[in-house]
Amino acid sequence: MNRMHWILVGALGAGMAAMVVLGWRFAIHPMDEAYDAKVAEKATLDSKLSEAKERAAQFEKFQAEAENVRRDLEFYSRRLDEPLDREQLYGTLQSLAGGLSLRVTKFEVESKANPKGGGELHSINLEFEGDLERLGRLLDACVSQQHIFLPNSVELTRLDDPDGQFRNTVKVKLMMDVLSGARGAK
Repeated sequence: MNRMHWILVGALGAGMAAMVVLGWRFAIHPMDEAYDAKVAEKATLDSKLSEAKERAAQFEKFQAEAENVRRDLEFYSRRLDEPLDREQLYGTLQSLAGGLSLRVTKFEVESKANPKGGGELHSINLEFEGDLERLGRLLDACVSQQHIFLPNSVELTRLDDPDGQFRNTVKVKLMMDVLSGARGAK
């Protein structure tokens, strides 16, 4: 083997090494950079997607809450549509109390414009005699009516028999407000 042969083998080795270095530099290295850029872009898009999903979940929650509020408003506005007068209030409460065998002994109504909005606010002072179970049923029946009955206070006085025996009967003073006609008064 002569010297020329070794020079040729060396040149060939150097050429191959140069091709590997240049190939990596111009072919593979740009692909690595492009790959890294795509990975970073994917991470950015993934974070944007997760933010969008969170907003979508909040939006659906907001829509459900808005639907609940709309239903509540519709429910209350139906209860506030028609104005009530004194005779209707008395008739409603008398029929509720009579259906529960309660004897109404006093009925007073003071009606005025609702200070918090439209309609009328009726302040009712109602006295009757009966037991506590029927009082509870009356309050339940009042809040279940078409109009909005808002009990404010209940005062109970125990009634005893003249012979000193305890009776299961109390005298009840019930103060409540009734809101009516708010929608038509706007």
